[in-house]
Amino acid sequence: MMIATTQRRAGTLLAAAAALAFLAGLGAASGAGGSEVIDRQDVRSLRERVVRKAIARDIAVESAKTQLRREGLNEARVQRIATAIRRRLSALTGKYVDSLHGVRLASIEDAQEAIDRRERVLCYDASAWPVGFGDGRPLAFVFSQDDAEAFLAIVDAMILDAEPPLRDTARDLVSDGRISATDSAQLRDFSRMHAKARARTVIEEIRGAPFFSKADARLYVETAIAEELDRIRSELREPVTRGRVLDDARSLGAGGSQP
Repeated sequence: MMIATTQRRAGTLLAAAAALAFLAGLGAASGAGGSEVIDRQDVRSLRERVVRKAIARDIAVESAKTQLRREGLNEARVQRIATAIRRRLSALTGKYVDSLHGVRLASIEDAQEAIDRRERVLCYDASAWPVGFGDGRPLAFVFSQDDAEAFLAIVDAMILDAEPPLRDTARDLVSDGRISATDSAQLRDFSRMHAKARARTVIEEIRGAPFFSKADARLYVETAIAEELDRIRSELREPVTRGRVLDDARSLGAGGSQP
């Protein structure tokens, strides 16, 4: 598979993930009791829900169009690729819904959440490489259990790579006397704990999901880590939320509960 340079590819993937970031909450497991087998009527209902619930696909298509225009494609080609992306997203999501037939899950809500998670990855794929996705290039890399274990082994390194902006903010706050050096150390432990929890959740969510490459899957996880650290950084920078973040970090330092 031929793609653009690694640097350009990484920047495009980060932009795609940012466009879809607010959808991340859709993937939380329900934990409902009991179980049921997804039957044909359930599949029909789930397919109807996919048709109605198009926000993720809409965001991916608009993100792709913006990227294509920045790359200088003429508007007619932008629209053709966007139409192809929308059709492929719908087709692949529908295929995943069909694959749930006969699967035993705790509830129909679990099926809905699984569909949301898969669609989120597909939208990421589409936004990351719009031309390739629109042209039907194969999503050749499927994230496996072995990949999950390998990624879990390097989560700490991913977190260290994503930490500098948060470290810089904490250092500036210490220099200005708004937090103490002890607060800064506790914030480091607090943020790493939350970033690791987020990474583990995302890695679990993408098992079996298709990507163009392993590098894309890794950047998907790295971006989730960066978003979690940036959330904490944003709250730390705002006086109205800083106190709560500091209290949570101090509670952890004093042996409080973990996520």
